[in-house]
Amino acid sequence: ALAGLQDWPHALQLVNDLELRVPGHMRVLASQAELRARMGDAAGSRNAYEKTLYLQPQSVSACLGLGDGALAAGDFAAAAGWYDRAVASDPRDFFALWARADCARQAGEYDTALRGFQLAGELCPTRPEPWVMQARCRLATGDAAAAADMAVDSLRHFPEAADLYLVLADAKLQLQDA
Repeated sequence: ALAGLQDWPHALQLVNDLELRVPGHMRVLASQAELRARMGDAAGSRNAYEKTLYLQPQSVSACLGLGDGALAAGDFAAAAGWYDRAVASDPRDFFALWARADCARQAGEYDTALRGFQLAGELCPTRPEPWVMQARCRLATGDAAAAADMAVDSLRHFPEAADLYLVLADAKLQLQDA
């Protein structure tokens, strides 16, 4: 609800006032961290997430937030470490799996990314995004035929997924150029 305000300083002040009444509450700390990140206060966001982890060492959301901060700073290794910790805390958390896989993709580690997107797809088979990203990873490694096959197969399940048509078109272009 606070994120919809778009007045981050005011929203942060409300959350800070709430922390005075309920110190150490996980949702309050997470809200502080997210709002600080939206305001561009990376250090303040990191501090709030670290405080959350101190109080709740298995907090997936805190690990994801710290990973997002590291990724935004271009530190793929640190981001991967935080995302790995999030996955270790809850191996069935779609967002943790997705974040780790996408971090690997952005770092050019396509095999790791592909495995992560496969796990995310198995966990949430009704979402087209993992299938799109698997096909993109195959395309990035030069396996245009596998990318095209995956896109065609996925389109049978997700005909509304426009990104699959884009992957298919890119795969066909790669195959024509080969």
